[in-house]
Amino acid sequence: MTSVSIIVPTYKRIDQTVKTLKLIFASRGWGMEFTAEVVVADSTPDKSLEKVLLENFGTEVIYTKPERAGIATNKNQGAKMAKYPILVFCDSDMEVEPDTLINTINSLQKHPTTGAIGGQVIWKGGGKDGELDRPRPEDRIKTLDGVSYIEALYSRFLVTYKSVFWEVGGYDERVFNMRGEGSDLSIRYWRAGFPLVYDVALKVHHV
Repeated sequence: MTSVSIIVPTYKRIDQTVKTLKLIFASRGWGMEFTAEVVVADSTPDKSLEKVLLENFGTEVIYTKPERAGIATNKNQGAKMAKYPILVFCDSDMEVEPDTLINTINSLQKHPTTGAIGGQVIWKGGGKDGELDRPRPEDRIKTLDGVSYIEALYSRFLVTYKSVFWEVGGYDERVFNMRGEGSDLSIRYWRAGFPLVYDVALKVHHV
Protein backbone atom coordinates (compact mmCIF):
# COMPACT_ATOMS: atom_id res chain seq x y z
CA MET A 1 0.00 0.00 0.00
CA THR A 2 1.30 3.45 -0.91
CA SER A 3 2.13 5.72 2.03
CA VAL A 4 2.20 9.51 1.71
CA SER A 5 2.89 12.49 3.94
CA ILE A 6 0.53 15.39 3.30
CA ILE A 7 2.08 18.73 4.27
CA VAL A 8 -0.20 21.70 4.90
CA PRO A 9 1.62 25.01 5.48
CA THR A 10 -0.48 27.70 7.11
CA TYR A 11 -0.45 31.14 8.72
CA LYS A 12 -3.43 32.42 10.78
CA ARG A 13 -5.96 30.95 8.30
CA ILE A 14 -7.83 29.04 11.02
CA ASP A 15 -11.31 28.28 9.62
CA GLN A 16 -10.06 27.53 6.12
CA THR A 17 -7.24 25.32 7.40
CA VAL A 18 -9.76 23.24 9.36
CA LYS A 19 -11.97 22.90 6.28
CA THR A 20 -9.00 21.96 4.11
CA LEU A 21 -7.97 19.27 6.58
CA LYS A 22 -11.48 17.84 6.91
CA LEU A 23 -11.67 17.45 3.14
CA ILE A 24 -8.26 15.74 3.09
CA PHE A 25 -9.32 13.26 5.78
CA ALA A 26 -12.56 12.55 3.87
CA SER A 27 -10.65 11.51 0.74
CA ARG A 28 -11.68 8.28 -0.96
CA GLY A 29 -9.27 5.38 -0.54
CA TRP A 30 -7.81 6.60 2.76
CA GLY A 31 -6.72 3.56 4.76
CA MET A 32 -7.77 1.16 2.00
CA GLU A 33 -5.85 2.13 -1.13
CA PHE A 34 -3.26 4.30 0.58
CA THR A 35 -2.10 5.27 4.06
CA ALA A 36 -1.26 8.84 4.97
CA GLU A 37 -0.17 11.21 7.67
CA VAL A 38 -1.00 14.91 7.78
CA VAL A 39 1.64 17.40 8.92
CA VAL A 40 0.55 20.99 9.58
CA ALA A 41 3.41 23.50 9.60
CA ASP A 42 2.07 26.64 11.25
CA SER A 43 3.63 30.11 11.38
CA THR A 44 0.76 31.71 13.30
CA PRO A 45 2.46 33.84 15.98
CA ASP A 46 0.16 32.67 18.79
CA LYS A 47 -1.36 29.30 19.70
CA SER A 48 -4.81 29.97 18.24
CA LEU A 49 -4.55 27.52 15.33
CA GLU A 50 -2.71 24.90 17.38
CA LYS A 51 -5.58 24.94 19.92
CA VAL A 52 -8.27 24.60 17.23
CA LEU A 53 -6.42 21.76 15.52
CA LEU A 54 -6.16 19.87 18.80
CA GLU A 55 -9.88 20.35 19.44
CA ASN A 56 -10.89 19.18 15.96
CA PHE A 57 -8.34 16.49 15.11
CA GLY A 58 -6.48 15.47 18.27
CA THR A 59 -3.48 13.33 17.40
CA GLU A 60 -4.65 12.77 13.80
CA VAL A 61 -2.63 15.83 12.79
CA ILE A 62 1.10 16.19 13.34
CA TYR A 63 1.63 19.82 14.35
CA THR A 64 4.91 21.70 13.98
CA LYS A 65 5.91 25.34 14.26
CA PRO A 66 9.03 26.57 12.41
CA GLU A 67 11.38 28.95 14.18
CA ARG A 68 10.56 31.72 11.71
CA ALA A 69 7.63 32.54 9.45
CA GLY A 70 7.56 31.99 5.70
CA ILE A 71 5.92 29.71 3.17
CA ALA A 72 9.19 28.03 2.15
CA THR A 73 10.20 27.56 5.79
CA ASN A 74 6.80 26.05 6.57
CA LYS A 75 6.99 23.59 3.71
CA ASN A 76 10.53 22.53 4.49
CA GLN A 77 9.64 22.08 8.16
CA GLY A 78 6.73 19.83 7.18
CA ALA A 79 8.98 17.81 4.89
CA LYS A 80 11.48 17.34 7.72
CA MET A 81 8.73 15.94 9.93
CA ALA A 82 7.38 13.62 7.22
CA LYS A 83 8.04 9.91 7.72
CA TYR A 84 6.84 8.61 4.33
CA PRO A 85 8.75 8.64 1.01
CA ILE A 86 6.08 10.53 -0.93
CA LEU A 87 5.29 14.16 -0.12
CA VAL A 88 2.04 15.90 -1.04
CA PHE A 89 2.22 19.65 -0.52
CA CYS A 90 -1.24 21.20 -0.15
CA ASP A 91 -1.59 24.88 0.74
CA SER A 92 -4.10 25.67 3.48
CA ASP A 93 -6.38 27.57 1.09
CA MET A 94 -6.72 24.55 -1.22
CA GLU A 95 -9.79 22.30 -1.13
CA VAL A 96 -9.36 18.79 -2.51
CA GLU A 97 -12.11 16.82 -4.22
CA PRO A 98 -12.97 13.34 -2.89
CA ASP A 99 -10.79 11.67 -5.55
CA THR A 100 -7.91 14.18 -5.61
CA LEU A 101 -5.53 12.20 -3.41
CA ILE A 102 -6.14 8.78 -4.96
CA ASN A 103 -5.82 10.33 -8.44
CA THR A 104 -2.57 11.94 -7.32
CA ILE A 105 -1.15 8.63 -6.14
CA ASN A 106 -2.30 6.86 -9.31
CA SER A 107 -0.70 9.56 -11.43
CA LEU A 108 2.61 9.16 -9.63
CA GLN A 109 2.52 5.42 -10.32
CA LYS A 110 1.60 6.06 -13.96
CA HIS A 111 4.59 8.38 -14.42
CA PRO A 112 7.47 6.63 -12.63
CA THR A 113 10.21 8.83 -14.10
CA THR A 114 8.74 12.17 -13.06
CA GLY A 115 10.11 14.36 -10.29
CA ALA A 116 6.83 16.03 -9.34
CA ILE A 117 3.24 16.20 -10.56
CA GLY A 118 0.60 18.92 -10.37
CA GLY A 119 -2.84 19.37 -11.87
CA GLN A 120 -5.74 21.76 -12.28
CA VAL A 121 -6.09 24.54 -9.71
CA ILE A 122 -9.56 26.08 -9.97
CA TRP A 123 -10.64 29.34 -8.35
CA LYS A 124 -13.39 29.04 -5.71
CA GLY A 125 -15.25 32.21 -4.79
CA GLY A 126 -14.69 35.79 -5.85
CA GLY A 127 -14.90 37.21 -9.34
CA LYS A 128 -13.02 34.28 -10.90
CA ASP A 129 -15.11 31.52 -9.33
CA GLY A 130 -14.89 28.33 -11.40
CA GLU A 131 -12.10 29.65 -13.63
CA LEU A 132 -8.72 27.98 -13.97
CA ASP A 133 -6.02 29.46 -11.73
CA ARG A 134 -3.28 27.09 -12.95
CA PRO A 135 -2.13 26.21 -15.49
CA ARG A 136 -2.58 29.51 -17.33
CA PRO A 137 -2.06 30.21 -21.05
CA GLU A 138 1.50 31.38 -20.40
CA ASP A 139 2.41 28.13 -18.63
CA ARG A 140 4.24 26.10 -21.24
CA ILE A 141 3.12 22.47 -21.58
CA LYS A 142 4.56 19.96 -24.03
CA THR A 143 2.93 16.58 -24.60
CA LEU A 144 5.26 13.76 -25.62
CA ASP A 145 4.22 10.11 -25.93
CA GLY A 146 1.00 10.86 -24.07
CA VAL A 147 2.70 12.61 -21.13
CA SER A 148 2.19 16.33 -20.54
CA TYR A 149 5.33 18.01 -19.21
CA ILE A 150 5.01 21.46 -17.68
CA GLU A 151 7.59 24.22 -17.27
CA ALA A 152 6.71 25.05 -13.67
CA LEU A 153 4.49 23.89 -10.81
CA TYR A 154 3.52 26.67 -8.45
CA SER A 155 3.28 24.60 -5.25
CA ARG A 156 -0.37 25.18 -4.45
CA PHE A 157 -0.75 21.42 -4.70
CA LEU A 158 1.92 18.99 -5.87
CA VAL A 159 3.26 15.52 -5.20
CA THR A 160 6.93 14.59 -5.20
CA TYR A 161 9.39 12.15 -3.70
CA LYS A 162 11.08 13.13 -0.45
CA SER A 163 14.45 11.92 -1.73
CA VAL A 164 14.20 14.06 -4.88
CA PHE A 165 12.93 17.08 -2.93
CA TRP A 166 15.95 17.05 -0.63
CA GLU A 167 18.39 16.17 -3.41
CA VAL A 168 17.68 19.56 -5.00
CA GLY A 169 17.74 21.31 -1.61
CA GLY A 170 14.03 21.70 -0.84
CA TYR A 171 12.42 25.13 -0.96
CA ASP A 172 14.71 28.17 -0.87
CA GLU A 173 14.12 29.82 2.50
CA ARG A 174 16.58 32.66 1.90
CA VAL A 175 15.35 34.22 -1.35
CA PHE A 176 11.88 32.73 -1.90
CA ASN A 177 10.55 32.40 1.63
CA MET A 178 7.45 34.55 1.10
CA ARG A 179 6.52 33.81 -2.53
CA GLY A 180 7.92 32.38 -5.76
CA GLU A 181 9.07 29.20 -4.02
CA GLY A 182 7.35 26.93 -6.54
CA SER A 183 8.83 28.41 -9.68
CA ASP A 184 12.30 28.37 -8.11
CA LEU A 185 11.93 24.72 -7.10
CA SER A 186 10.66 23.87 -10.59
CA ILE A 187 13.80 25.31 -12.19
CA ARG A 188 16.01 23.25 -9.91
CA TYR A 189 14.01 20.07 -10.62
CA TRP A 190 14.44 20.49 -14.36
CA ARG A 191 18.13 21.36 -14.06
CA ALA A 192 18.72 18.24 -11.95
CA GLY A 193 16.97 16.06 -14.55
CA PHE A 194 13.67 15.54 -12.73
CA PRO A 195 10.78 16.26 -15.13
CA LEU A 196 7.58 17.98 -14.01
CA VAL A 197 4.31 16.44 -15.18
CA TYR A 198 0.87 18.03 -15.53
CA ASP A 199 -2.09 15.70 -15.05
CA VAL A 200 -5.57 17.06 -15.73
CA ALA A 201 -7.06 14.35 -13.46
CA LEU A 202 -5.67 16.14 -10.38
CA LYS A 203 -8.09 18.86 -9.25
CA VAL A 204 -8.03 21.24 -6.32
CA HIS A 205 -9.95 24.44 -5.61
CA HIS A 206 -8.15 27.64 -4.63
CA VAL A 207 -10.27 29.61 -2.15
